[in-house]
Amino acid sequence: MGATAGTTTPTATQETKFHTVREEVYVPAKPIAAESAAVVALDLFGSFLVNSTEEAKNFGNVLVGWDQIPKFSADHLNNKDGVVPNDHSVNFRISGQEAKLTLFPGTYYPTKKSKPMRRFPGVKEQLVEQALIQHATIQAEEQTVNGDTSYYVTFTINALARQLKAMGSTMSNTQIRQALDVLSSSVMTLSYGDDLKLDNRDTILPSFDRNNKSTKEGNNGDDIWRVKLHALIVQSILKVTYRQYPIGELKDYSPVGAALMRRIHYIVTNVSEGQPYKFTVQEMKLLTAGLNHVRLSGSMNAIKKELERMQADNYLVRFTVEEIFPEVRGRGRPVPIDYRFTLYPGPQWIKNMKAGSMRMNVIEQRLGLRRSQRPERHEQMMLSLSN
Repeated sequence: MGATAGTTTPTATQETKFHTVREEVYVPAKPIAAESAAVVALDLFGSFLVNSTEEAKNFGNVLVGWDQIPKFSADHLNNKDGVVPNDHSVNFRISGQEAKLTLFPGTYYPTKKSKPMRRFPGVKEQLVEQALIQHATIQAEEQTVNGDTSYYVTFTINALARQLKAMGSTMSNTQIRQALDVLSSSVMTLSYGDDLKLDNRDTILPSFDRNNKSTKEGNNGDDIWRVKLHALIVQSILKVTYRQYPIGELKDYSPVGAALMRRIHYIVTNVSEGQPYKFTVQEMKLLTAGLNHVRLSGSMNAIKKELERMQADNYLVRFTVEEIFPEVRGRGRPVPIDYRFTLYPGPQWIKNMKAGSMRMNVIEQRLGLRRSQRPERHEQMMLSLSN
């Protein structure tokens, strides 16, 4: 599997052939009218630069700003008794800017008649969130009121379960509903701007409607959900701050490996042998659930295992691991405080990177966005929340 490679931006008289999961579509280079941008942007979000409709089923989108928010960094605080701290805060960077996330746990019901339990978003919620974003490429709707655009996704639990299964997950319908409950009740406060004086407070899933359909044997998975996507996801679609990546291959990876696959397809777009990609274990612990090891070396080995799989799949030609020690060492054998990975791209990574860049160029041109203004659009992602 591989996307069509290419780097040439079409001229004003050209059309570019994309594929959705249902059909091939031709995207003109001529910009659309501004009043149609919200609808067309959503259509293009579900159109991929690949070779066929069948191949399009194996591709999804990774959202640059949204994936940089450490929404799942409190997974290590969860326990089976539901006794968790009242909040969890972490400083991070998004689109080159300093920011702070304060996360409040959500609630779910282990059974219909049980008392609610508290949980921070973790591995299950991360999987369901990714499945929802993928489902938005197939079935989503736009609603604009007084110039404010919202996107909604409608699905059944069975449909979301099929999407998760295609991604390698074995979550049950009950687990999916619980994860949706946590995502729709977990509040995150994003502090940003000069001296972090601006705040945006919302649940990860801002709102949902649910139509329960049950049988005598219990809920059969046909219950219909309609969820509203977070404003940052909407802005990412409108401003084209996302890239395509091979979501179909995630079934062979753990949640940690899936997060790595998403990250290499959006965080670096000009990687090469001379410009490899570097990251640390501590950075990854902020961005993905599943790295809750007691020792940092355990998390390092978990990442290393996934990178070996990526190397076997031709996404990497090689990688290195470097121990990081404190500047001032005490007596005895020094213990690493972090590990730095260096990734050297393989042919699959480079092919997808080129196809993703061309697709981005085409979509930008269709929506009347300038390529030269990409940095500004990234910087405006957070500021748009306060408008």
